[in-house]
Amino acid sequence: MMKMIFRGVDNPKCFYCQHATHIENSDSVMCDRKGEVKKDYLCRKYKFDIFKCNFKRKKTVILEKFDRKDFEL
Repeated sequence: MMKMIFRGVDNPKCFYCQHATHIENSDSVMCDRKGEVKKDYLCRKYKFDIFKCNFKRKKTVILEKFDRKDFEL
């Protein structure tokens, strides 16, 4: 199987597609093109939707607890 990368998603699935809608309490999604399919299904009409991804935020560093001397060599 050919490995495809779609703008930040290493493993594209219908779960992240613009044409799919999540079905509550189910392991399936409702696709506008194919109907009800499994979340890990992938078809030719796949179009990545960045808003369906949950990216982890980086921790912010609280600089107020440091002093200028902490950054000197």
